[in-house]
Amino acid sequence: MMESLNDAHSQAIIDRLPHREPMRLIQKVQKLSANETVCETIVNEQIARLFSKDGQVDCLVAIELIAQSAAIPLIGKQTPDTAPMAGMLIQIKNYSITQRSIPINSTLNTRVTVEVQPDSVFVMANGQVSFNNTVICEGSVTLAVQQ
Repeated sequence: MMESLNDAHSQAIIDRLPHREPMRLIQKVQKLSANETVCETIVNEQIARLFSKDGQVDCLVAIELIAQSAAIPLIGKQTPDTAPMAGMLIQIKNYSITQRSIPINSTLNTRVTVEVQPDSVFVMANGQVSFNNTVICEGSVTLAVQQ
């Protein structure tokens, strides 16, 4: 069952992401379970500077949203004294988009389910990015994670 997070708990988890500004795209963890999360991102000017073309943000940013969101359930299992994990995106599969760009100031919701193999450094994640309650991007990524 997914737990809704308050702002303080959400921020504590986000602060453990290995990403720093400006590449930290996840702004709020809305819900979390052992293998699933829902995160929120507002496509602000900072994100636009990194990913925009002609005043619109390329939908390819969703790959990074899915990858960052995939780390959230792993971080949620850690204790506060655990050293932050490092990881990298190593594979993108079955990626599809229904629109090429995202307007600036849009709110995106990313839902990700992760599968962690015991004694493995690989994490498989399936994700969807929604805008106005419509899935605009979905796909699977594989991360290599140092745990």
